Amino acid sequence: MQNATAIDPTWTVNEIMARYPATISVFNKFGLDTCCGSGAPLADAAHRDGADVDALLEALRKATSDTPAERDVALALLKGRSHKAIAHESGRSERTVRQHAVAVYQKSGLGGRTELSAFFLEGLMLPAERDELRPAR
Repeated sequence: MQNATAIDPTWTVNEIMARYPATISVFNKFGLDTCCGSGAPLADAAHRDGADVDALLEALRKATSDTPAERDVALALLKGRSHKAIAHESGRSERTVRQHAVAVYQKSGLGGRTELSAFFLEGLMLPAERDELRPAR
């Protein structure tokens, strides 16, 4: 996960979704077109679709910000560690580690550990390799 200190309203919707997959649900909530009009700068797209730019930027910031503890847990999960092992290694309770894991999954829009791993592995692949794994439409 990345920490979004600021999303620039001049970035296109496509750029933001590529950098921060969790933003797709925010765009949908605000009624922004994430398909045909997603090449427009964020501010233009928000105005075009009738969304409040400031409220949208705040929602995007919240959806993409993660804490250092969440990043630590995400990395440990990617390394295959159990919640119990992460808790022991980090000095946190297992319940806290589980809460951090849930926050990571929610913010990233992923369903769990398997999808988290797949998301990072897909990012390491070349574009042609990714296309081969996607189902045909």
